[in-house]
Amino acid sequence: MVKKAIAGLCVVAAFGIAAAAANECGTAPYVSPQDPDKVVASLPEAARQAYSGHNYPVMKSQWSSWKAKSAKVTVGMSFAQPVDDFSSEVFDTIKADLEADPRVAKVIAVRGASGKDIPGQIQQYQSLVAQQPDLMIANVRAGEAFVGPVEAAAKKGIPTIAVMTVIPTAYAVTIVPNTYLAGAETLGAVMKGLGGKGNVLLVHGIPGLSIDRAAFDAFNAVLARCPEAKAVGEVTGGFSPAQAKAAVLKFLGTHPQKVDAIASVGAMAAGIISAFQQAGRPVPPLAEGAALKGFLAYWHQNRASYRSSATGAGGIETGHLFAAVAKRMLAGGGPKLSAIVLRQPLIGMDNLMEWTDPSWTLDTPGHSQGPAGYYRIDQTLAPLFNNPAK
Repeated sequence: MVKKAIAGLCVVAAFGIAAAAANECGTAPYVSPQDPDKVVASLPEAARQAYSGHNYPVMKSQWSSWKAKSAKVTVGMSFAQPVDDFSSEVFDTIKADLEADPRVAKVIAVRGASGKDIPGQIQQYQSLVAQQPDLMIANVRAGEAFVGPVEAAAKKGIPTIAVMTVIPTAYAVTIVPNTYLAGAETLGAVMKGLGGKGNVLLVHGIPGLSIDRAAFDAFNAVLARCPEAKAVGEVTGGFSPAQAKAAVLKFLGTHPQKVDAIASVGAMAAGIISAFQQAGRPVPPLAEGAALKGFLAYWHQNRASYRSSATGAGGIETGHLFAAVAKRMLAGGGPKLSAIVLRQPLIGMDNLMEWTDPSWTLDTPGHSQGPAGYYRIDQTLAPLFNNPAK
């Protein structure tokens, strides 16, 4: 099973960014990230590709030579209130992995602050820092607001690992998925399947968010290489299946032309599918930036004639990776960069069965875990640290 999942990661060679010939439909160009310290440029080719389109500066980490002060350490975890199963699984997995590490004496874990209460999140983070942990792990909703608190913690010798949201300072070690690559590889796969032709409806999560901008940069880059394809409209789904359904239904009511494909930033596929069903229109292939159970169930049930593409990441495997970064730092691994940018597994017909349970339906909530091992954690992290794992 793991071999099939890993094969899914390698599908990018067929229509991925680095392997593409110029102007080939179904691909997007490599977009160099902001790399003022030339740390991305110094990485091996495969690791460097994961940073394509990343829309924040990547700097040399201020923790590249950091070592914990004692053999037994305390780790603080400041998380926003979980909004879904993925968030809860990430939190629980990190905590369990660290508690099982013989170097860790104590994990102080808090996840109470509302995602909309930025001052409350900052207060929660600062309260944990006041307890003098050796290392902080933070999941926040507004990374820019945490630059000051993270740098204040750094003055006390406390590094912060930021998960899922960029905190744009060299004093944080940020771990985030690459939304540009996800958009490029999923829509690229769909356009390959359509022979490069057709009308594409683009679905925003929340316009203006960095992940939404990155995904749309990728969608537009792919379509720019497909002269016989065009975007026929954009709607906003708010990362909500219900809101996406309403927005797509409204679009379909005023646009009778055929829609050949959908490109979604993520987490809205079930609502999009339901909208087409309610409108009595054929459900087009989706390029979807999340492996939600409902979407995968529909795809699986109609796999004889239906094709789509998605990127996937379950909370458990993601949590293991985040914990592995913390454990490497505690062991004196020395991160090279301020950001660890993840190329997420690509889901296609070759590995769909590995991500799907036949009992799921379009209404099944939650994220698919997928098979274990798809991130190949040791191989992914090795080139990003100065010292080998211990």
